[in-house]
Amino acid sequence: LELCKEDSQKHELQVKLANSLANAGRNYEAAQNYLAAIKTADELEALELRQRASDQLLRCGYLKESFAELKIITEKVGIKIAETPLKAILSFLVNRVKLWFRGLDFNERPANEVPPEVLLRLDTFRSIASGLSLIDATRGIDLKSRYLLFALRVGEPQRISLALAIEAGYSASAGSRKAKRTENLLRLTKELAERINYPYGIAISSYVAGIAAGCFGQWKLCIERFAQAEAFLRQNCTGVSAELDTASYWTFTSLYFIGDFNQLFSRMPAVLKDIRERGSLIGETMLRLRTTYIKFLANDEIDNAKTELEESIGRWSQKAFQMQHFWHLFGQVQTLLYEQKAKAAYELLKEKWPKITRSFLLRIQSFYLQILHLQARTIIALVAQDPSSISLLKVAKNNARLIEKENMPWGNAFAKQIHASIAAIKGEKEKAIKLLVETEKNFESVDMLLYATVVRSRRGELLANLEGKQLIETTNNWIKNQQIKKPDAMANMLVPGKWKD
Repeated sequence: LELCKEDSQKHELQVKLANSLANAGRNYEAAQNYLAAIKTADELEALELRQRASDQLLRCGYLKESFAELKIITEKVGIKIAETPLKAILSFLVNRVKLWFRGLDFNERPANEVPPEVLLRLDTFRSIASGLSLIDATRGIDLKSRYLLFALRVGEPQRISLALAIEAGYSASAGSRKAKRTENLLRLTKELAERINYPYGIAISSYVAGIAAGCFGQWKLCIERFAQAEAFLRQNCTGVSAELDTASYWTFTSLYFIGDFNQLFSRMPAVLKDIRERGSLIGETMLRLRTTYIKFLANDEIDNAKTELEESIGRWSQKAFQMQHFWHLFGQVQTLLYEQKAKAAYELLKEKWPKITRSFLLRIQSFYLQILHLQARTIIALVAQDPSSISLLKVAKNNARLIEKENMPWGNAFAKQIHASIAAIKGEKEKAIKLLVETEKNFESVDMLLYATVVRSRRGELLANLEGKQLIETTNNWIKNQQIKKPDAMANMLVPGKWKD
């Protein structure tokens, strides 16, 4: 580049370099080179390069820089982002009604028959909608609906396959509430991508199927589908580092839920190292907030777990309560439960609860189930330590009922666990033991073996006889074999309560 004297040659090399960096997953560097190439581009290409740059910045989590570029692009191509969450919700509702009346039919048009500026607008819609879905759920779902409507109107099949995939992911986030619609969208996405022989679309259909499995609490299926998607992406696509980071995130989350900490901890360092070397802020932040602090807790390094959480969120935007703040709070409360600081955990969750409910994140069923379960666990831990707060158990009991209303198998296991813990605190020993047996079976049926094992240990504590001692010994050995140094402390986090006289 330094040797080039002609602008045209320099421009060509700059774009090639940016493309190569994007393909290598070095998103931030790619963005800088796309922006540098704008200086020697015509008006339409300049917008396209700016769109690529903003997409690369969103993919690696540099929100401020990305939105600065997006503001320029959206004004040029006629896309408006809602200024407030309320306006986003209203826009979303209007567009869902439009989509319901319109349906998913379209008149197919090849890309070469669509004006370049229209394709650019579509691609801008997709990058914004995809990027914001990981950050700002409210604006993200509004843009997803608008993107699908626009893609169907234009009719270009590759972009429709991607729009359908995004819609399937949105539908999957509602869990059991929209299970049939999610299955239909996954089928349509895969069929269209395969019919037009679109490799990236085929990979994304498996990728979104993995997200759906995760949202439904089908942890082993989630791991399997993301393994398929990852293999296809690596073999047939380029510039998909963000997709691979998301695959790791969901895979590690699933390993956490099934209790396979051996595999989780063995795979984590290499993935985290790769993400850091590429400079993916969003990939690193999500991974650290969701799973890496668990490794420190498993090793009984409480201070390191807290540092991990604080350092991760410290690099993130603090302007709104986003998905990253949700998982930061979740990790904080879990850590406090681990060290048996129930009062502090309860106060922290109580303080942040209004932000949680206003964030629109609880529309995502898996978030809703997990935060209700976390709140119930926190209350149960508090009452076990401070019997004077027993009136709070009605909140925990109500949470169990709310979870049951969602009719999700893994959620039902959470609800049964809450009922068992409440019975134990009230001194209803026989009832608690019976509920623990049922809870264990429920957790086993959804492959959540760590939870099932901890529940079995709690039953052993209630039995307080030879059988109980044997149960505790075998379960502790199983837990220790998962590289968990203190089974009792992990049990305090996952299944708190009053289990001993």
